[in-house]
Amino acid sequence: MRSSEISYADVRVSPIARLMKRWPVFVVAGSCRPELPLFVYRSGQEELFRELLPEFRMPPDTRHDLTHRSAVFFAPAGIPFGLCLLLVLVSRSVLPALTGTLLIPTAVFAVFLAGGLMGWLKEGIWLREGRFTLRRQKGVYLHCICVLHPDVCLRTFQSPWAARYQRMTLTLALPGQVRLKVRSVLVRDAAPCLNALEQEI
Repeated sequence: MRSSEISYADVRVSPIARLMKRWPVFVVAGSCRPELPLFVYRSGQEELFRELLPEFRMPPDTRHDLTHRSAVFFAPAGIPFGLCLLLVLVSRSVLPALTGTLLIPTAVFAVFLAGGLMGWLKEGIWLREGRFTLRRQKGVYLHCICVLHPDVCLRTFQSPWAARYQRMTLTLALPGQVRLKVRSVLVRDAAPCLNALEQEI
């Protein structure tokens, strides 16, 4: 397998994967969709994975500074979860027969809200041995990504609120209209990635 032809490799962490201790690996090559499943490895089989894709670097498992981190991670699931929870509370006195039914979507959105918490705690970007590595949350999945393609563009965005607290959103653009967004990253944590691209120009 020629890693230069792969845009990025993605190890997906989900509640089921954690329970079974098996980690699926997907690869993306240019505009090829959907992502291609490559391998599933167990905990303790990391060496086998490295033999298959030696260029892959896992993002470091470091603790973030969460001070003033944006609540954007919770909005997609938090808003409908709050509405469903409100309907459950109202239904208990108005229409008790519907309470059980309303608990189902409430539980579903609670699971996605837990996914948002995982993103708030873990999402970030790092430069490891010259490669961009990142963790990004989408739904209940935490994507652990290593960018393998040499042609990378990095875009930044700062709202006035984010600028006040020295945070920004980074978007990696790869060939084939591939976009990888990492939200609410500290400027000091993003600096090594930005400096690496400046040195290549």
